Amino acid sequence: MTKKDLMNKPIERLKIYLGFESTTGLLSASSFILLTAIISLLWSHAELLWSDEFGILMTDSVGSISRMLYVQRNYPICLDPAVYHLVDHGFIYWFGPCAMAIRIPSLIGYIVMQVCLFIFVRRGVNERAALFAIALSSMTGTLWYAGQGRPYGLLLGFLGLMMLSWQSATKQESSRLIPLLCLSLSTALALNTHYYAVLLLAPLCGAELFREIENRKPDWEMCSAIVAGVLGVVFLLPFLKAASEYSGYYYIKSVSGHIVSHSYMWMLIGDLNISKSIKNDVQLLLIFVVGLLIGTVIYQTIRGKCELPNAELVFLILISAVPLFGYVLAVLVTHVLETRFVLGAVVGLLSLLAIGMSIVFKAD
Repeated sequence: MTKKDLMNKPIERLKIYLGFESTTGLLSASSFILLTAIISLLWSHAELLWSDEFGILMTDSVGSISRMLYVQRNYPICLDPAVYHLVDHGFIYWFGPCAMAIRIPSLIGYIVMQVCLFIFVRRGVNERAALFAIALSSMTGTLWYAGQGRPYGLLLGFLGLMMLSWQSATKQESSRLIPLLCLSLSTALALNTHYYAVLLLAPLCGAELFREIENRKPDWEMCSAIVAGVLGVVFLLPFLKAASEYSGYYYIKSVSGHIVSHSYMWMLIGDLNISKSIKNDVQLLLIFVVGLLIGTVIYQTIRGKCELPNAELVFLILISAVPLFGYVLAVLVTHVLETRFVLGAVVGLLSLLAIGMSIVFKAD
């Protein structure tokens, strides 16, 4: 075996393990992940800590985990559940109380989301669509949270694991223990990373219900795994009680339907510093392009021209609709909603856009 063969062997093994159709695909996906990491690290290095991050740093740099949990249960500065604070506390223990220590978990979470997004789309459709998805994820407004000391990047990572483990469990006839356990764990961790993660249960449960109706039989193992993950909300309750005492002092006092369209626009292209009239024109153009691509996916799937399974299409559509679910929840219950609370919708949007692009630019 030549020296060149020895160098190529690890790449070939990784390509086969991850299911890549070509070495070019593996290198392309890796380059977009590297681009994400470079942009995020440079951004994080140049940006000073801001008010929310100071609260995170103050909370998570206390002397022990028990003390940190006590603060969150009784006198929370940052109104978040425990998981992100536990992760940050560990990074601060190893790297000291600094900006990078509380921002690296967000970058790791975002990269995990990218990897899961790629695998999910590649399994459902093809490698071309998956490359579109991971490329788009390196350019959207949500990339900002990959370099922020807030829980949203980590939440996207848990969402990616949740959707990928659900997909794995639906495709395997036997030996489903690992994906089902991963589904339960990632669901529980997501719920304990941010309170509005409860909205992510709608696409998961809705898609699974559709799959079981389509198959005309219940999947008790899958249902048990989802229920086990949902039961993780028990660990959330003490922190929710403490956070709810501050609800009357939150700076947002009312919820407008405008937040829905703003959320979609911000997730995809960020907050543009342009005039209101131009921003409205950009928003209309974005709605048209996104609607056209998603409509293409739905139409081709119905015609049987797209390889995406129906249940997975339902999952992506429902997760793309999370801002709508968030608006309903805010109007009826919480009376508070911000774009970052419904950030998980970007996973569904990127998937559908990428699949639509792969259909439009499909080679003859």
